[in-house]
Amino acid sequence: MPISLLTTESTPSPIGPLTPEMVQAVSILMFLSIVLIIHSILSLIANAVLLSSCGEKWWKGIIPFYGKYCVFKWFWNTGLFWAHLMIMAIYIFSGTRGTGGIMKAVYFASGLVALGLEIFLSERIAYSMDKGIFTIICLTLFYPFAVFALCLIMKRKPDVETARARYNEKREAIKEKYRQKELRKSNREKRKRERREKMWNND
Repeated sequence: MPISLLTTESTPSPIGPLTPEMVQAVSILMFLSIVLIIHSILSLIANAVLLSSCGEKWWKGIIPFYGKYCVFKWFWNTGLFWAHLMIMAIYIFSGTRGTGGIMKAVYFASGLVALGLEIFLSERIAYSMDKGIFTIICLTLFYPFAVFALCLIMKRKPDVETARARYNEKREAIKEKYRQKELRKSNREKRKRERREKMWNND
């Protein structure tokens, strides 16, 4: 057998030209990636501005993850930061690896929980600046721009202690409401027992 036949290799078929749909998809992905990078950088700067307004060192805010940790530490607690970080890891993992029904459910549920934590954190930041529902929505959807507007344009200073006092009052009010509900329930049960005992005594 000739040597040329033994050494002949099939040449790979050349890649065809990209279709307009493929070019559009790649362009959209590149645009979203650029937007995500810009938003991440602005969020780090917003963390620095927010922490500086609280009296914290501004450079802590521009460190990835640690800046968010400090924001949670000031306005909520560090335990929920670790819970938020773990939920985001589950969200990303289930979104990139899962194609089955269970993974889709995990992806959807973890996304909702992460969004809920972001909303509650935004609520605490807004309350510390004596703001309401509109500011909470802006902080949740447009965090960097809302922080810049509050801290740089409006010159608002977060009053964390007042916000914590308000939350403590709200928590105590909820506990008192629950105690009153349990007391009313106990009184109803007591009256029922007294009526039953009265009926038995009459019989």
